[in-house]
Amino acid sequence: MKFHQNNETDHEAGNGTLTTLQSKLDVIISDLTSKEEDIHIRLQLQSHGKKRKREVDDWLNGLQDMKQRAIDIKNSLNQFGSSYVQEEEIYLADISEKRKQIKWLTKEVEKHEKEKPSVLSNEFVGREFGKNVRKIRKLLKDDRVSIVAIHGIGGVGKTFLATYMQSEIKRNKTFNDVLWVTVSYGFTIFKLQNLIAEKIKVELYGDDERKRTKILARELEKRKKIVVILDDVWTYIDLKKVGIPLGVKGIKLIITSRLKHVFEQMDCQPINMISVNPFPHYFCDEAWELFLLKHGQGWTPSTLSPEVENIARDVCDCSRKTDIHWWRYVLNKLETLEMGVEMQEEVLSVLRRSYDNLIEKDGQKCFLYSALLPNDLEKDDLIMKLVDMGLLNGKRSLKEIFDEGNVMLDKLINHSLLSANYLTVTMHGLVRKMAYNTNVKRKIRK
Repeated sequence: MKFHQNNETDHEAGNGTLTTLQSKLDVIISDLTSKEEDIHIRLQLQSHGKKRKREVDDWLNGLQDMKQRAIDIKNSLNQFGSSYVQEEEIYLADISEKRKQIKWLTKEVEKHEKEKPSVLSNEFVGREFGKNVRKIRKLLKDDRVSIVAIHGIGGVGKTFLATYMQSEIKRNKTFNDVLWVTVSYGFTIFKLQNLIAEKIKVELYGDDERKRTKILARELEKRKKIVVILDDVWTYIDLKKVGIPLGVKGIKLIITSRLKHVFEQMDCQPINMISVNPFPHYFCDEAWELFLLKHGQGWTPSTLSPEVENIARDVCDCSRKTDIHWWRYVLNKLETLEMGVEMQEEVLSVLRRSYDNLIEKDGQKCFLYSALLPNDLEKDDLIMKLVDMGLLNGKRSLKEIFDEGNVMLDKLINHSLLSANYLTVTMHGLVRKMAYNTNVKRKIRK
């Protein structure tokens, strides 16, 4: 059999070429097998009665399909090795075609890897959740990143996301240790130091802040690769005074807060901030999936009759009632904006803390008035309405008015009371109800 030296790429043949292509396929098959085994191990670790997400089955089916195609191509190449009787042109054409198939399969495997589900069990719902997990993973691997921030309105799932990351770090052993400290409202440096010291089993003696800081910093540095999670932060924390030695390679900090400006004060870059948002109205399938999980037993989604389901889809409650009359009662109560004690205490009181944290009374007034306006207003229109109501000083130049107005809106956005979407702002339905309820209480007091 003759080969042309001046056209090696298109005319490579013989056992050397077959061996090279077969080796590539062996690598692909081994890689796919390893990925499949990794997913199954993770599923076993996360099982505990929880069901896997549909996306996991779809991804595994795609992986198995690619693996079978690689095996089929390898088997067809093996036939070339055992039979050397083809015409040269036919042989070269077949080899060239197999090479193309391997090239495309390699690209397909790379693309499939990028689409691998970040979250496997059905207890974690939402496309954004998986994206946020992938982003946090990437940031934790980046030596240039010290602080990862998670922000959003009260009750939206910030702590839930941080809890998932804590479990994943422990499971994958990507760090030597991960510490969880709930900071909450009204913290002190002294108290925070004690909480961290308790987690790492270190004794802090006396009230000398400098000595306590040095002890904590030294002990944290000893652990080399460690993640500290500070949950529910409400105000600026001087990390150096606490004794968290940021800037030291391997030490990372994850912070959750509903106040975006807190992260900015702590020098967290905007690109390292994760925004956790409620399900948008056009993702109603995800909201419904979460509702069924919460309404069901354990991690098994509940099954409702068609009549109950039609009503339940309009209800924002997670009780396990199944009586048709109860559902109608709750729907009617929701439509008339009647707020029961449970809803008021468990939902509105959580959201109201963002409002209470607005120190400036003008900011509170602007928020309460904004709740009376329609959603998706352009920022400039909202600012002018605030001027018309006398909430902003209109006796100045337009530039000064819009400067102050944009600063005011930024404060409401940073407190998770408004959401910005380029030129427009929106207010979540539950935040709006909290504002209504606050307005009613203010009128009663007067």
